[in-house]
Amino acid sequence: MISYFKKSLSILFLLSSLISFNTINAQCFEIESILVDACGSPEGENEMVRFKVSTTALNTSNISVNWASANTWLGICQNTTSANIITALNNTITGCGVLIEPTGGILPANSNVLFLTSTAIDVSANSFANLNDTLFVIFQCAGNTQGHFANGSGSGTRTLSISFSSPSGCTDIVTYDKTPLGNSDGASVSFNPAGNPTYFNNGCQAAFIPTDITANILPSSTLTICPGDSINLFGTLVGPIDSLLWSGGFGNFNTPKNDTTTYFSSINDTLPFYIIINGATTCSAGVSDSILINIVPKPNISILEGTLIDVCNGTPITLNANGATNYLWSTGETTNSININTPSNYFVTDTSNYCYPDTAFIQVNITPQLVITLSESGPIDICQGQSITLHANGASNYIWSTSAITDSITVNTADTYFVYGGGVCPSDTDSVVINIILPINLNINEGNSLILCLGNTLTLHTTSNGNTYSWNNGSNFDSLTVNTIGEYWVTASNNVCPNVSDTINIIDDIIPSATIIGSTVFCVGTSLVLTANGIGNFNWSNGETGNSTTINFGQQIILTAANNCGSSVTDILNITEEDCNIETGIIIPNVFTPNGDSFNDVFKVEGVNITSIVGSIYNRWGLLLYEWSGIDNGWNGENYNEGTYFYIIKTTFINNKTEQFKGSILLLN
Repeated sequence: MISYFKKSLSILFLLSSLISFNTINAQCFEIESILVDACGSPEGENEMVRFKVSTTALNTSNISVNWASANTWLGICQNTTSANIITALNNTITGCGVLIEPTGGILPANSNVLFLTSTAIDVSANSFANLNDTLFVIFQCAGNTQGHFANGSGSGTRTLSISFSSPSGCTDIVTYDKTPLGNSDGASVSFNPAGNPTYFNNGCQAAFIPTDITANILPSSTLTICPGDSINLFGTLVGPIDSLLWSGGFGNFNTPKNDTTTYFSSINDTLPFYIIINGATTCSAGVSDSILINIVPKPNISILEGTLIDVCNGTPITLNANGATNYLWSTGETTNSININTPSNYFVTDTSNYCYPDTAFIQVNITPQLVITLSESGPIDICQGQSITLHANGASNYIWSTSAITDSITVNTADTYFVYGGGVCPSDTDSVVINIILPINLNINEGNSLILCLGNTLTLHTTSNGNTYSWNNGSNFDSLTVNTIGEYWVTASNNVCPNVSDTINIIDDIIPSATIIGSTVFCVGTSLVLTANGIGNFNWSNGETGNSTTINFGQQIILTAANNCGSSVTDILNITEEDCNIETGIIIPNVFTPNGDSFNDVFKVEGVNITSIVGSIYNRWGLLLYEWSGIDNGWNGENYNEGTYFYIIKTTFINNKTEQFKGSILLLN
């Protein structure tokens, strides 16, 4: 800030020189400054000279120039090209100033004039943005591209001479040393009324004095303050500024309208704020500058471990302070963290904040170690598919080897389970082993039932993964020998899983019986199927077994039925073959007259190759009235009234074919 202040003082000195010139009009015009090293290329088309007309107007047609270089004077050009340049430059001005060409080439009395070295100027090379004044602009005709002045390395002076032929003797000559200008764009020189040069560089700024203002603090002050502190301020002014006003913050300025003042901050200045200096100018917006004032923040020192902490006996702990840059602990240490292992009240103070004192406190207590136990002691056997709940004791928080954090867990797999007590101190632990036992399987190998032959014994065997057995007769072995019929069951246990039982029924053997079902006659060239009826294991005399056999020729067939204990019975059937191609037929009359005339007195069936007849007579209500059998027999109708009666006739032919006939017969006396 000190070097900045010196620069501001030099600018103030230049401003005061320019202001003193504006009050002295010793001749018809005065050269005020030269833009020696202009921005833009070629340089000779972008250089500028600023001068001020005295109390008498001047005509640009009378001007002539001797440049500070070998360039020749090309005269003044005021035409369409120059007018377009003026328009383009005015469009770049953001201040309240304006550039105009002199009407008829006449520069008014007391006017400020900007002399451009070419109508080929680059309008974007040198800024007119901050122009806040009215400048009359004249142009040398285009043609010179080399610089009209000199600067850079090497020593030597350069001289510029401008003359007006009227009034007589209207000439101003200025001389400068090129060495101090250096080689940078924007190198300029200004002259006081006595012609003394001042060297400066405003960068790519056109040759006019922009209005500006800068806020500064004195070296005795700082930009970071505590609420209630004061700040010594001053403003650096450039160009015409009509009045000043300082503002900002919640505090007060002792001289708010002077270029130097003192700001007295308020206790309400708790956040960063700007102090602003405003300069009123002919422009409605004026000029202003500001400086940021930082407020020392209120400290918020804290101990990261909180205000209360439990420490395990004999276990060191680190306390960490936060919120400051410098610390002082109650132990005398000045680091941001300390290691302790004894209970006490500790505090730490922020020694870096000179505005506010702040202290944080913490109470450190000793916590006893937890003793963790499980309600269930092991090892514990559980049956596969079952579960068991384990319960922890001795703490308020737990963590299990399964990652559960409850005081109990339910498990159903084999493992060693651990539980730890949750707390600040190293935890005690307890564990239990859980084994999984397979469910019991049990089978009586002999099945669900078994035959016991008279006078014999049977031994029943089991297959099981159980380790104890209990039969319903009191036996505790894995096998049992029985000699009586009845139901026997056994229960297996492994003392963990549910008991399992199996049952077998010991029964007497069956009493065998055998009957052959089927015809005794069959047609030649065909076959006959006989069926066994009865109880037992069936064997046929033709070598077949099972419930049926097929006969293909006449023979005596024997069926034997046997049981498991060796008892058996037989049945015998004689099978004959017959020629079934013999013609058969039957004649059944539909009327008979039992009147004793020996003609048609009996209802009788006749036929061909009939071997047997069975007949039945029914009245109209289905009541059986008469039955007969035999080929030569029939119904004589005695003692029955005339009327219609019904018959059922069953016949068997010589080929063993049987048929049944139904119909009605009319009885007439």
